[in-house]
Amino acid sequence: MTAERAPMVRELGRGRPILVVHGGMGNEVPWLRVAKAMSTRYRVVLIRRRLYRLEIPVRLEQAIADQVAEVLDVARGFDEPCVIVGHSSGALIALEALAADSGPFAGGIIYEPPTPLPELPFGEPGLGPRARAALDAGHVGRALQIYLREGFRAPNWWSAVAPALALLPVVRQFVPRQIDDYESMVRLGVRLDAYATIDCPLWVLAGEKSPAHFRQRSARLAATHPRADLVMLPGAGHNANQSQPRRLGDLICDFAKPLIGDSAGRA
Repeated sequence: MTAERAPMVRELGRGRPILVVHGGMGNEVPWLRVAKAMSTRYRVVLIRRRLYRLEIPVRLEQAIADQVAEVLDVARGFDEPCVIVGHSSGALIALEALAADSGPFAGGIIYEPPTPLPELPFGEPGLGPRARAALDAGHVGRALQIYLREGFRAPNWWSAVAPALALLPVVRQFVPRQIDDYESMVRLGVRLDAYATIDCPLWVLAGEKSPAHFRQRSARLAATHPRADLVMLPGAGHNANQSQPRRLGDLICDFAKPLIGDSAGRA
């Protein structure tokens, strides 16, 4: 396997493995404080999703499959089952990996996946083409604004500042990949029946302050899976990994311990 094709990971700690699949508009860095909080008890492996590796061209028709393949590659490389944690669009990748092969996983934490539902599509009609047209015209801030307002459904003040945010290089570089991410999720379609067959326990997390559609999607997913529990995060929104990293890390460890033990291997 070439260096380009090999999964890119960052590791902290020692012990039983927890695999983290980050969300959109960035890479694994926003999860580092959560990983540090867990690293005294677990070996935390953060994968940089292939879609957000800017040095690799995107194959939109294969974007989901490529990311699922790299997650399974990493998980199968452990010599024992791991707990997988997926956030936002990364939670959809985690669900797809679990549905493809639950064998490498003892359980999963699924944090607000933007799962398309029959009665609740992800995003307004035409969002993808309009955001893509804005990118093609060089209007990166406008593309981000369209996504935040019509897909993420952020508060009005948040989407209003999107053009200014997109002037920041750390944000601007990821906007085209976020639109790729969005379009790949829309292509995926409704997959609740597949997720219901996942053969391990799940905690589906939802933030009390998140946009309502994320809470609705999380609740529907939890109700569909026979071994899933819906866990509300009081006072948190969609990015508790940044606003409450210690608290989120402790919650993940609480889920993991009965499934894979702690750093000393005790269940």
